[in-house]
Amino acid sequence: MSMMRKLFKPGKGQNVAQFTAAYVNGTGVYRGDLVCWDITAPTSQGASGVLAGETLNANDFIFVILPPSTDAEGSAGCQAGIVEGTTVGFRDGTTAMTNDRIAIVQTYGVHHNVWVDSTDATAGALLGTGATTGESTFLAPTDAIGTDSTIGAGVVHGFALTADAATHIRATETTEEFVTGFVKCA
Repeated sequence: MSMMRKLFKPGKGQNVAQFTAAYVNGTGVYRGDLVCWDITAPTSQGASGVLAGETLNANDFIFVILPPSTDAEGSAGCQAGIVEGTTVGFRDGTTAMTNDRIAIVQTYGVHHNVWVDSTDATAGALLGTGATTGESTFLAPTDAIGTDSTIGAGVVHGFALTADAATHIRATETTEEFVTGFVKCA
């Protein structure tokens, strides 16, 4: 089998996925949360513009935060992806990523634990920014497709591959809703 065939023919148990690493600005960020790029001036990030002994420059946008707003204007285009955890393959939903620590963020591909705000999801439902807590919301097509005056909070960052299930773990909550979703923030 040639190397090219292997690259483009995933096998059983493999998922399409891309990740990036970013610092967390704030607290209370967990596996499965939607995060956005922090567009605050970098000099106000970290400890007075110094992080890990390095002084940040004016264009060092290296932090992610929970969505700054639930509306299209506040979060439009800032979505970084869904938090995987402190490493790829991280499975602990009870431990928060803390301020100025590295989080692995999935920017593209299948994520098996996307935190959602609804109990009525079906496969194929669009996922959008819906809360400042990191929860994804299900968008009706009319919320995500339309004119600027009708798009509302419909900033699509992926879609559900499965119906929702009530076994997501986030901090002390053990029965939050989640879906397996396809993330597209890359």
